[in-house]
Amino acid sequence: MNQSSSVSVITVSHNRTSHLIISALAISKWNIHFEHIIVDWNSNPPILTSDLPIDPRIRLVRVENQGQWWLAKAYNQAARCASGEWLLKVDADCILDQAFFDAFDPRKASIQTFGNLSGSTNSNVNFNAWGLFSVKRDVFEQCGGFNEWLFGWGFDDTDLYERILEVPNTTLALLPKCGVHMLHHDNMSRFGANYPNKYYLWAGWLLEAQRQGNIYIACCSREAWNKIGPERFEQMSQNDVLPSTTWLRIKRQRMLRSLLIQPMQKVVAAISLLMPDYLIRMILKMVGLLDWPHCSTLPPHGEEGVRILGHRRYVGGLWKQMGTLQFEFLIEQGLKPNHRLLDIGCGSLRLGSHLIPYLQPGNYIGIEKEQSLLDAGLLYELPDRLLEDRKPLLIQSSNFEFELMQCYVDMAIANSLFTHLPAEYILICLKRLRPWLKQGACLYASFFEVSHEYENPIYPHDHGFFAYTKAQMLNFGIEAGLTAHYIGNWDHPRGQKMMVFRQVSAHPALN
Repeated sequence: MNQSSSVSVITVSHNRTSHLIISALAISKWNIHFEHIIVDWNSNPPILTSDLPIDPRIRLVRVENQGQWWLAKAYNQAARCASGEWLLKVDADCILDQAFFDAFDPRKASIQTFGNLSGSTNSNVNFNAWGLFSVKRDVFEQCGGFNEWLFGWGFDDTDLYERILEVPNTTLALLPKCGVHMLHHDNMSRFGANYPNKYYLWAGWLLEAQRQGNIYIACCSREAWNKIGPERFEQMSQNDVLPSTTWLRIKRQRMLRSLLIQPMQKVVAAISLLMPDYLIRMILKMVGLLDWPHCSTLPPHGEEGVRILGHRRYVGGLWKQMGTLQFEFLIEQGLKPNHRLLDIGCGSLRLGSHLIPYLQPGNYIGIEKEQSLLDAGLLYELPDRLLEDRKPLLIQSSNFEFELMQCYVDMAIANSLFTHLPAEYILICLKRLRPWLKQGACLYASFFEVSHEYENPIYPHDHGFFAYTKAQMLNFGIEAGLTAHYIGNWDHPRGQKMMVFRQVSAHPALN
């Protein structure tokens, strides 16, 4: 069986174009599929074909005149447009690398989900899908597809999986865990609307209310689904043969969502514009909502995140590929063994393990805010002999304290650092680095590029998604007193672009 002639990739997007472009670029590199259906659910501005990678397999479908983000309906639309025997659902914030496609075989089971299968209401089966699954088309259609009674965010995938497992002769398996990465985002992105940044303080508990509402509706509608079948259920009216209590429960919950939850989102957004953060926090704390579960896909960062994810996965995985890519890039830019190099956000030495043997003793300097990553790099990635011979300088600092180096550097790199920082932190980094760059020395920094300014989260997060325009990156350099030049593509597997910031004047930091 030729897999590429039978797999349709389906993706939907509503005002998440910057994520979609990166995800679609990763998918376009592989030949596992013969078509990629992308449904643009009334995005503003609309997604254009020119925004997407050049790939004849991509088919962009635009849905107009939809006032609300309806995830279940959007994916059913994508499935109807697809023609493959198998559907591979990939959310707009999911990146699939070569390792995934090398291991993926749709024929393994009727449905394959990702993760450890946790989170279901079924006590025998647990799901944690990350929005990624493959399913045989006829099984998807037989169970009725996504439940379009669910709207907003939450539980739509799990509800689908549980109904699929009720289809006779259905088999279940896990997707490959390798080569799957998330463009993590904040809670506000889930609403599919451009709310102010301060809205994040309220967004978590409103999303949880949405999810709990969907769980309730799913449980109620399952009773009807099982009684009259999915086709009739989709066209059901109040006169259909349904237990009256089931019908009333569904109507009551949908009315509550329409009359309360959705208007609350707009009211909260307006309040967020007028009230300072400290006042919002005080109100939420008074009513006991400040610590409400935030329903975020972001894994924990800090020491707990390193413990859960491991020191290689925490820094983004692709250990050998990204370490080699960075090393070869720096060599192409003229890095010599006698140069002193600063690795900003060095993590667990993914790049350092290549540079330390190459540079002369003492010429590698790594600065990292997470001590647990530095400890893991020293313990697992560097032989003791190399550590003794090359004497790298490793600094733990969470505030860009470059003065701890007590020396100038010839070159610096910040790979996948600005992709996790808001603008003010990037400026702090550049301004504090400038005095420690030799005249003519430069910093190479990767970033996610967008065509229009993106409303990034307020606070940094090691797994968050931050994106900037080329103009914004150039302005960062100007504000920091450095010259900035856009390099652009450097074959980063997740589509990050490269900037170079150069020190043009002598600016001694050491007296």
